[in-house]
Amino acid sequence: MTTQRRFSRRFATGGALAALALTVTGCFGSSQGGANDNPDADVTITFWHGWSAPNEVAAIQSTIDAFEKKFPNIHVKAVGNITDDKINQALRAGGPNAPDVVSSFTTDNVGEFCDSHVFVDLNPFMEKSGIDPEKVFPTAQREYTQFQGNQCALPLLSDAYGLYYNKADFKAAGITSRPRPSRSSTPTR
Repeated sequence: MTTQRRFSRRFATGGALAALALTVTGCFGSSQGGANDNPDADVTITFWHGWSAPNEVAAIQSTIDAFEKKFPNIHVKAVGNITDDKINQALRAGGPNAPDVVSSFTTDNVGEFCDSHVFVDLNPFMEKSGIDPEKVFPTAQREYTQFQGNQCALPLLSDAYGLYYNKADFKAAGITSRPRPSRSSTPTR
């Protein structure tokens, strides 16, 4: 396994553990949960995620196993192969069948769920845990996982992109410098 893949796997696992640790502290599937809940209470949470391939499910379960080992009073019931549509429907409906923690593949609904308080503001939980999000998460990741100052989601993955090109072929084609994104393709925030 390459160093980059090991780093990515560790970062993703660390992110998932951090997300689980922060979100289960409040068990926000219940309207009574909050940052002042007893962190030592025995609790079972339901975690919905979209992964379905056997190796992905095994990686998620491995992360959950490590989490439960570190926090033996917190039990995680994982439900995989959940689409964002199912997440949206369950969170809107609420009630005892709604998940406590979700992992979504889209950021389109962060603002809506933050604003409606379907997703809880994680700032009090991070503060209680001594986590400074500005030191832990890059700016872009913090920005797309919050809404109007409410950090109601956490980034799960970080992607790094690269472009490989053949210098000899470029030289033969008369291209004298490496490719660069145009100004119009540079993301803005």
